[in-house]
Amino acid sequence: MNFLKELKWNTITLAVLFLILGIVLIWQPGMAARTLCYMLAWILIAVGAVQTLGYFLRGGQAGYRGDLTGGLLLLLFGGFILYKANLVISLTPFLLGFFITGSGISKLQNALELKRMGYSNWLVVLILAVISILAGLVMIRNPFQTAEVLFRLIGISLVYSGATDLYTVLYLGKKLQSYQKEREKDIIDM
Repeated sequence: MNFLKELKWNTITLAVLFLILGIVLIWQPGMAARTLCYMLAWILIAVGAVQTLGYFLRGGQAGYRGDLTGGLLLLLFGGFILYKANLVISLTPFLLGFFITGSGISKLQNALELKRMGYSNWLVVLILAVISILAGLVMIRNPFQTAEVLFRLIGISLVYSGATDLYTVLYLGKKLQSYQKEREKDIIDM
């Protein structure tokens, strides 16, 4: 039963963190994006430093593990993100837009193939393809506004996830307690 209590409190803690982060992303998407960018940079730098130090502390052990190369690349990438946070933030929606557009073009081909094979539901796939292509092109054309909207949508999703996690874990906890009491009562009645 301790496991379930621990799981319950871990879930509640994570749900509250999701709620807080979601509210911050909705309220201040620019600040939150910059903070997340800096956090990512420092994590990459820390992991890179550990890998690089690990390479030198390992001494003369043979065998290639890539610690030095990987560590230095992570240090460089983390430093780049710190130095060019605005660029990274502005490129995120552009790159996502590029991939979403590519996905839409792939769906467009799938829709045309379905039509060629005589399937009647090809139009649904075509509509989904057009929506994907348009959404991707909007993200490519206006990445700065899209970044703010994107982070707000992530915030809304986190608030939703946190709220539903809280509701679910509290509801489930209540039902488990009722179930246990009924079970204990059944055992006593035997």
